[in-house]
Amino acid sequence: MRAVCNLLCFFSLSAVLGAAHKATASLPFEGSPGIFLEEKLFCFPAFPGAFNPSIFRVEEGFLVSFRYVPDPQSPYCNCVGLFMINEDLEVVVSPYLLDLRGNSSVPSQAEDARLFSYRGEIWILYNDNAKKRVTHYTQPRDMFLAKLVKKEGKYQVDCVQELSSEDHEPYNKQEKNWAPFVWQEALFVAYTLSPHEVLYVR
Repeated sequence: MRAVCNLLCFFSLSAVLGAAHKATASLPFEGSPGIFLEEKLFCFPAFPGAFNPSIFRVEEGFLVSFRYVPDPQSPYCNCVGLFMINEDLEVVVSPYLLDLRGNSSVPSQAEDARLFSYRGEIWILYNDNAKKRVTHYTQPRDMFLAKLVKKEGKYQVDCVQELSSEDHEPYNKQEKNWAPFVWQEALFVAYTLSPHEVLYVR
C-alpha cells in the first residue's frame, strides 16, 4: 500500500512542483473520486522551474528530490536538489543542492534522480556525465548510485559509484532511467521494458 501511495504522491508532485503555469485540470486522474485528497504547489524563488521530482518517506515526513537547470542557456548542466515536507505537505527543510562533483572541473549534469531504500539506508540513482561537458542530448551518459547520509539536518551524498552493464556497454553509450527495486534483499534495476530486462547490481 505504501508503494501505491508513494506513486500517487509522485504523480501529484511531478505535476505541480515548480509548474505554477499549469492548470490543475492537467493533473493525472483529475476529477476521479478518491484519487487526490489535496494538492500542493511548491515554488522556490532560489530554484525557479524546478521539476522532475522523486519522493520518499522518511521518519520526519517525506524527502523530495528535484532537478534544476541553473542557466537555461546551458540546458545540459543540471543539478539535483532536495527538500523535506511533513505529513501536512509543509516544507520543513528548505531546498538545497547536492554536491555531486566535489573538486571536479566538470559541471554537474545530473538528471532524473530517484530516491529509494536499500538495506535500511537511503540511496539515490541518477544519470550524469562526469567526464566531460555535454553539449547535445545524444552525447554519452552513465548511471550513478550514491548513498545519502544525514549531516547537520541535511542529506549529503556518500559512496558515489558509476554503474555499467557489461552486456550493453559496447552498444548503448547513453544510459538513462534505470528503475531501482529490491527483491529478496538484493538490489536490481529495470533496464528496459521491451524487451523486459532486469539487471542485478553487484
